[in-house]
Amino acid sequence: MTDTGPSPFEISGKGWSISFQRRVTDPGGKDRSPNRGALPCQVLESRPAELSVIVPLPEGEEIWIAAMLEPDFTLRGTTVDGDALVVTELSAVAGGDRLLGLDAVSAQGGIRAIDRNSVSVAGAPADLARQSLMIELAGAGERESMCLHVILATPELYAATTGRSPPAASLPEHSFAGWRLP
Repeated sequence: MTDTGPSPFEISGKGWSISFQRRVTDPGGKDRSPNRGALPCQVLESRPAELSVIVPLPEGEEIWIAAMLEPDFTLRGTTVDGDALVVTELSAVAGGDRLLGLDAVSAQGGIRAIDRNSVSVAGAPADLARQSLMIELAGAGERESMCLHVILATPELYAATTGRSPPAASLPEHSFAGWRLP
């Protein structure tokens, strides 16, 4: 198995890096952040210009994908059913590098969060042959393009496949609510 690199929380190549961020739906959570940080990921297979990656998706959580790109890269994402992922530019710096977020599925029924209701989640070893998401990074000029086949999996399957412990599921009340400074 190929490792993700120096960090189990990102995948990167020349001119790009991607991480999978977890979020908890909290309809009544006034002033509470739904974000819970990065999920671990593991490269299962590496071929020229293609990577297959497994990411745990705990019950009750959503993900959004953070992509840091140099100026000469474009990005698009789809579900296995061909529905587009919504791409939003979150930040840009003077040199042209951009932080993009893929945070929803655009389907016939409207815009939905990336969760167990909008994408397939692998629950058994046989399911590892099916991707949940595909992210295409297109490099201009001599930049190498990359296709990421993302397999969202139950935490149990992630642990059995990678040998790594997945994070425990997070609940809305686990968020940092802040403390008043003296």
